[in-house]
Amino acid sequence: MIVGFLDAANKRYVPNDDALGVSNWLTTEKLPTLIGSGKNTTSEDPENFRLFVKDPALNIPNAPPPTLTLTVERNGVVVITNTYTLIADADGGEFRSLFLRLVADSEDDKASGVGPAQDPDDQTILVELGDKVKVTYGDAASAELSVGRTLKDKERPKADADRNFKHQDIREVKINVVVFQDPTNNLPYIADQALTNLIADTNRALAQVGLRLKVTGRTVPAGVPLPAANNPATPGIDWTNDLQLTKKSGTDNIPHPELVEILKKKDADRYSIDVFFTPILDDGPGSPKDISFYPDGVRATYQQGNGVTLRNNILMGDIIPATPFAPPELAHEIMHILMNIGHDTDPADNAPQMRRFGWSGKEDQYSLFNHSLSPDAAVDAKKRIMPYKPSDPAAAGVVGSVSTPQKRVFAKWLGDEVEMRKYAIKLHQ
Repeated sequence: MIVGFLDAANKRYVPNDDALGVSNWLTTEKLPTLIGSGKNTTSEDPENFRLFVKDPALNIPNAPPPTLTLTVERNGVVVITNTYTLIADADGGEFRSLFLRLVADSEDDKASGVGPAQDPDDQTILVELGDKVKVTYGDAASAELSVGRTLKDKERPKADADRNFKHQDIREVKINVVVFQDPTNNLPYIADQALTNLIADTNRALAQVGLRLKVTGRTVPAGVPLPAANNPATPGIDWTNDLQLTKKSGTDNIPHPELVEILKKKDADRYSIDVFFTPILDDGPGSPKDISFYPDGVRATYQQGNGVTLRNNILMGDIIPATPFAPPELAHEIMHILMNIGHDTDPADNAPQMRRFGWSGKEDQYSLFNHSLSPDAAVDAKKRIMPYKPSDPAAAGVVGSVSTPQKRVFAKWLGDEVEMRKYAIKLHQ
């Protein structure tokens, strides 16, 4: 008797070696439903999976389909228990379930291949990296896989751990968080609980690529005061005109003294990302309120100077203290740093730095990397880490004549996902 997991091509997962992954596909897309699913049905999303049992006692005509129990365990506690009746399409006593998909947020958990707010057969399963997914056949047999290969597992060769989703090691992005006080009321610009929620939201987004945050530093809940204005010790500081990023001299953009003072709160770890929450970010009309200093962008825009390291910093200012952040904001800025690129908003696709990831034309309507983010985490929100939209048959970037869904799969492993994971530690230093 054997019980276990099958991948999208109906090949068996190897216990204690393979791992499950969180899907980055639009939840309602390419998830075969129970209606029409048979034993040999396959899935285009490589992270979809199904359960199976092979029991010689069931190798009889008209054998009733068995039932399997799936549980999700987190930190030693079972948080989900689902029961699945397998498809009555057996061969040699082997039965299979419909396809299932791991998701990272509650909106996706409500959806399935049936619809955006319908999951009648429990196809979507809400997980976190490191969870244990276990399938049990009565009291007779069971099998277990982790969501991502845990940090305690044997490290894979880098290429295998990036490109083979079954062998994807969980990687951590170190961040140091500095929250400044609003000078108008001396309150922290983001409340401590809101910051905790934002970190959790960011982890949910990054789970699509096997990444999670490791907070190595965090200011006290009350926040820290902004550098003193109009003080001989801090010349050039005047918060009445908001935070100035640059001090232009001819054609050079030199870091402004105000930005220099903000960045003095950086930690000493060259491999961490420093995130600054500041209420007075402004660099002119129409300027963004959240800014990431990714290495290539720094080199292209700023003249290094004034004794400050610009790369691998994020300024978060697009908010007032009482307003929750939209879930994608911090994850979006982290993507800039990990992939070391800016936006492709040029309809003529004149951005070669984007084409090296297989992106074509304007950014995907469902992508977390879209320059205009969604205000929520709805199923069709801009929160996917992927390059192509489903309706783009002419998407470029992959050699050969293959379908758009296949291109999206290839681009995931050979494009944005690999680059993000590659630089989760080194950060282009």
